[in-house]
Amino acid sequence: MTRRDWQIALNQWYRVPKYPRVYVLGCFARYVTVYSQQVRALNLVAALAETGVVGPGKRIAIIGAGVAGITASAAAIKKGATVILLEECDGILATQKNSRQRWLHPHLYDWPYQGEGGDESIMPLLPWKADYSHNVAEQLEREFRRLREHTTPASFIDRMGAHEINIEPGPRPTLIWNDREGHHRKQFEAVILAVGFGFEEDSDYSRSYWEDDNLDSSFRGAKSWLVSGFGDGALTDLMRLCIRDFRHASLQSIFSGYPGIEGIKQAVKAIHEDSKASEARWLSDQFAELAVDGLVAHVRSNLQGRLKSGRQVYLVGKTLNMYDPGTSLLNRLILRVLAGLDAFSLLHGPVKIDEIRKINGKFRVKFAGSEERDFDRIVLRHGPQSKLQPSFPLIYAQCEELKKRWKALSPREDLTRRRNWEQNAFGPETPLAQRPHLDESFAGELAVQAESVYCSTEVREDGSSSVEYQINELCVRDGKLNGFHFAYK
Repeated sequence: MTRRDWQIALNQWYRVPKYPRVYVLGCFARYVTVYSQQVRALNLVAALAETGVVGPGKRIAIIGAGVAGITASAAAIKKGATVILLEECDGILATQKNSRQRWLHPHLYDWPYQGEGGDESIMPLLPWKADYSHNVAEQLEREFRRLREHTTPASFIDRMGAHEINIEPGPRPTLIWNDREGHHRKQFEAVILAVGFGFEEDSDYSRSYWEDDNLDSSFRGAKSWLVSGFGDGALTDLMRLCIRDFRHASLQSIFSGYPGIEGIKQAVKAIHEDSKASEARWLSDQFAELAVDGLVAHVRSNLQGRLKSGRQVYLVGKTLNMYDPGTSLLNRLILRVLAGLDAFSLLHGPVKIDEIRKINGKFRVKFAGSEERDFDRIVLRHGPQSKLQPSFPLIYAQCEELKKRWKALSPREDLTRRRNWEQNAFGPETPLAQRPHLDESFAGELAVQAESVYCSTEVREDGSSSVEYQINELCVRDGKLNGFHFAYK
């Protein structure tokens, strides 16, 4: 990309109008994964570096220590800038660290175009492998800590517990905030807002997507479930309710074993690349007519009893067009297969949220047209409440056009989630398995050392359980490691 291309990208997708050199990172994006937010962060910093905003001697402020924020911090440090990272929580990646059920994968949502074979992000900064959210957060934090250890203290300052943050516009924006060390007022070359998307409303039927729940079990005896919403979050929860031990990677692997999968891939791509693909009604008609009988039979035989029985699952949205243009292709195909398996029933919405009542332990839901139904549990996935709006209302008010551009952007046309920086612009982009160990020191007389060891237990509905061990960064000082043994009580 030329310098002018980078400038256009900044103006179109990141810059806040009337706030020179204040940029919003990913807060309005529709296609959101950990990997895509990292790519957007690196694209933003690459653009700022190419246009002379980020570089040696430049002081940059980044607000928000989630995935996008720490990735942007790492990238700016690599480009020689001095970075101050502000976060209202007590540490980085607070949301992902406290989620132990969400499985994260860097590439599966890009199916069938790329990323089917590997579970590594292969990023130049803060790489990670597919895992549960809290384990991915530990991988990212470990990589971030290593970067900091090789950075002069003056090049990176973090301010956890920052609050009452305000931004005054100007040629060099002024940042005002309070933290444990007092009140601060400083000018920066640029300010990046990476505050995330916020959270869903907290209620008996609405929880944060990242909050642990009991959708994977039936310990509470809930038999009738309603999932409201057609986004990726809603579809993922629907799949968890329909399939025991659901993992996207597992379903994708089953798909790959179907002899006719290449033909289905081409059909899905043709639908996705059609000019009408942004129309939910057309898209839903196309997926409803997709010939998947053979794939449905293949999935049924391979799930081997993992389809949950004794549970009624319902899906509802604003219309009957359940294949939303903003969702991933893999989720749409899984949804189509589940429909073929009669794993759920589609209801005509929308749900009247203000008229949900709890009667005798059940939720009575009123739909459009005054129809009422009772459910044991409800999962509302109507999107999070903006975090940018209450925290920075003046900036949010200036972003109307920016929000409209993002809302009209289809995943297929979203260039911000594609790598636009030059190869090795931030460092080597090699798989984790091929990277040399950064720390070869060992404590005392130990000949073997591991960076970290995880142990997790999964209890299934039928009472069976399994224990999983994971060892990261296993090193041997000399000789060979011939084996290892665990004793588990």
